Amino acid sequence: MERLGKSLKDLERESPTRKIPIRTIVRLVPQFLRRLQTLHEIGIVFRDVKPDQFCIGRYGQDIFDRPTVFLIDFGLATAYRDNAGKHMKNSKPLKNAPKTGTARYASLNVHKGKTHSRRDDLESFGYMLVEAVKGPLPWTGIKAVTSSDGWRRIGICKDDTPIVELCAGIPQEFARVLEHARELRFSDDPDYDMIHSAFVDLMVRMDQEEQKQRQQQRLEQQQDHSSTLLEWSVPNERDGDGYV
Repeated sequence: MERLGKSLKDLERESPTRKIPIRTIVRLVPQFLRRLQTLHEIGIVFRDVKPDQFCIGRYGQDIFDRPTVFLIDFGLATAYRDNAGKHMKNSKPLKNAPKTGTARYASLNVHKGKTHSRRDDLESFGYMLVEAVKGPLPWTGIKAVTSSDGWRRIGICKDDTPIVELCAGIPQEFARVLEHARELRFSDDPDYDMIHSAFVDLMVRMDQEEQKQRQQQRLEQQQDHSSTLLEWSVPNERDGDGYV
């Protein structure tokens, strides 16, 4: 652990705005997603996806130096397939049973007492991404006397917050992660490739937009320089030979 870089949560805490630059997150999303996908493909559901569990690079490595993402802490992870490779059955919801995971990032289905599956990891992943680029989620900071009451209050706030409102002001790809997660049935396979491609395309568009902005800035600087030279070359009206 001591050889790994800071977690995404550490980076958020260190940021004066409690946010990470959106370009940085967009570039890291494919790695975040592939770590989760790899775990799912071997029959494991993580059950506690949150920024504390993703370490960025190795100790001392610059976050802007194309770091490798590491997924850590599998204490709550469990198998979702039996020995025959079949998906576990969706048990009856238990509303009053203790919840597994972290309330802030838990899916709506988990709040309702339903069994964790891959769709719930994906929904938690979506909340994690939104928090990283927008700052604290609407239900962050909700206070309660007991853990069960805290889960209940956070669940109500989460259910009452439309995805379009939660993701206002950021690219639609973030909302699509949450929409896709909520569309999935208990044993459905998430479309990892769709999400991966969407964020790669977003990254390309952002790079192109940045390149256009830089070109525009250089053009404006050249125009300003040309205007300055033109002003110096105009003859002074009081001196016919062009010199003051």
